[in-house]
Amino acid sequence: MTLGLFFMVLFGIIDYGWILFAQMNIQQAVQDGGRYASTGDFKTDTSGKSIGRINSIEQTIQNEISIPGVDTTKLQISSVNSNGVVTNGSAGGPLDVVTLTLVTPLSLLAPLNFFGTFFPAKYAYTSSATFKNEPFNPANTN
Repeated sequence: MTLGLFFMVLFGIIDYGWILFAQMNIQQAVQDGGRYASTGDFKTDTSGKSIGRINSIEQTIQNEISIPGVDTTKLQISSVNSNGVVTNGSAGGPLDVVTLTLVTPLSLLAPLNFFGTFFPAKYAYTSSATFKNEPFNPANTN
């Protein structure tokens, strides 16, 4: 009985640490993606062809995440221009305000869902970052 209680506390501590690490890592990646988005820059593939700003932002976030199983294709990007017009799915133009939001589930590490009767097996993380775009040349973006 004592051994069972010991393992329950041990796995609880491990899962709590995992949850905190995952949240910090995902939030930092979204902030890095927002910073990249604010520059108006974009990446190219191996042939030198542009992959576009949205895909470049997703790729930047994915490269920063060290948590397995995080799906950056669920990234929501929206921008607000100086007239207050909101555009979903756009990283905006110069001096627009861009918001990135990533909602992703993460499973606990405890074996066989040890805490499943007390806690959910997956937690949904929501990380968001908002930046004002730099005054970049819109002709140089894709």
